[in-house]
Amino acid sequence: MLVRRLKFDRVIGAAAELGQMVARQIEDDSRLSDEWVLAPVPLSPSSFRTRGFNQAELIARKVAKLTGMQLRAEALSKVRNTLDQASLHRKSRLTNVLDAFKASEELVANAKILIIDDVMTTGATLHECAKALKFAGASDVAAAVAAYSLPPDAPRAFENDHGGQA
Repeated sequence: MLVRRLKFDRVIGAAAELGQMVARQIEDDSRLSDEWVLAPVPLSPSSFRTRGFNQAELIARKVAKLTGMQLRAEALSKVRNTLDQASLHRKSRLTNVLDAFKASEELVANAKILIIDDVMTTGATLHECAKALKFAGASDVAAAVAAYSLPPDAPRAFENDHGGQA
C-alpha cells in the first residue's frame, strides 16, 4: 500500500517509511556494513519526467541517512525505454529489461554495491542492474527492496475453480 501511495498517488512522505523498512532489513543483515554503497534503480528520462521523481532514489536517500551508507544515485542509468513491468507476465518481464541498464565504471569499480528498489516481482530488473554493475567492475552486488509482489501470471492461493477467492 505504501509503494502504491508513493508511486501512483505521489505521496512523497511514504518514501521515508519505506526507507526505514529497508534500513531495518540492512541493519539486520550481518553481511552488509557501511562500506556498501547504495545505488537506486533508475527510471528512464521519460518516466522521470512523467512521475517527477524516482521512488527508488527517494527510498535510498532515507536508507543512506539512517545507515550511514554512501548514496551514488548516478551509479546506474537506464539506457533505453522499456514497457511498464507491472502489466507484464514473467517471461515478458525478463526480455523487457534485458540490457536496459548501464553502470558508471567511475562510480562502481571495486565497490560493494547495494541496489535499492521499491518492489521486486520476478527479479528481472534487479538481475539486469546487477549484471550492469558487475560488468562495470563492482566487486560485490546485492539488493534490498521495500516490497515483494507476485507477477500477474503467478498462481494465486485460495482461489476456487471459478477464479474467485475461496
